[in-house]
Amino acid sequence: MNTLPIIIPSLATLGYFLLIICIRFLDVFEREPYKVIFTNFIFGILGYMIAALIYSPLISLFNLSNFDLPNLKLLIYFSVILSSLILLIFQIITALISRNIFKKEFDTAPDYIIYFATIGIGFNFAEMFLYHFLSRTNINFLSEFSNNLFFSSFFTGGTLPFLMAGIGMAFYLNQLSKSKKNLILKRISNYIILIAILFQIIFYTGSYFLMISNSPHSLTSSNIFLANAIKDFANSISQLFLLISLGLAVIFDGYIISNFVLDLIKSSNFSEKKIKDLSSFNNPFSYIINKNFREVLGLKPVSNNLQKKYKSFAKLALKSFNDNKNKSIYISEALSLFD
Repeated sequence: MNTLPIIIPSLATLGYFLLIICIRFLDVFEREPYKVIFTNFIFGILGYMIAALIYSPLISLFNLSNFDLPNLKLLIYFSVILSSLILLIFQIITALISRNIFKKEFDTAPDYIIYFATIGIGFNFAEMFLYHFLSRTNINFLSEFSNNLFFSSFFTGGTLPFLMAGIGMAFYLNQLSKSKKNLILKRISNYIILIAILFQIIFYTGSYFLMISNSPHSLTSSNIFLANAIKDFANSISQLFLLISLGLAVIFDGYIISNFVLDLIKSSNFSEKKIKDLSSFNNPFSYIINKNFREVLGLKPVSNNLQKKYKSFAKLALKSFNDNKNKSIYISEALSLFD
């Protein structure tokens, strides 16, 4: 039995999840539960299957061959554009369904990045697995279904999870713009989503040139070389979405903590000693580096009690940021940590 249809997507998925674990480690406030991450991965798989089931018969439903198309090349062009839009739209829909189900889990930028990216990982796993698995079947319907999936499985590859991370950050900024009534954040959010969609379309348009005069399972060596070049370019751009998203997440997390520290200082007469103690709460590394990592890095160890204070302080800072009306309550609770 050929195990490649299982090994290939599994190795790719493992690499993505290692990246997710690293991003999760950087969450200052509360790290995402693994069960929710895995559930979103399953959502991604289900979302892709629904998208594929809709896309595959869509070409036959429209009966594009009856249209006044100059030649088959335009048909292929239309197919890849349609495929890109359906996949991206269903990823976003699936992610929004997840956000509605796990509302309490979606409260920080890293949450949106991780959960949206995990949806993309599920899509990526499903498309690779289904294409490789179904292409080996002798059943005509499934073989034709596999050929339709070729337009997505051969080209998207590693771009989907990274693009979804950027789109996740955009949705977080959009939510923030509503609660803070900030039009600039809303514009940034719209630009990120627009660029992601345009990039997906442009990327698929580029893949059209590779598909000219080739059947799905008979690409020439020169076309395979071109495909790899296109993939590398697409992966680089999509990874840029992830880096920008992480950068924005770090900035927002730092802002939330530092802003809460300033609120505490303004609300009470802090002694010089208390201000010195408070300075450690303004350091993001205080929240993400646990006792074991401190020992490895040779940093000064902290007590379990202080570690609990860090966690409590971070949660209060986040609550104050998201619930400005009750800020005084959270400030009062935070001040009690220093008594």
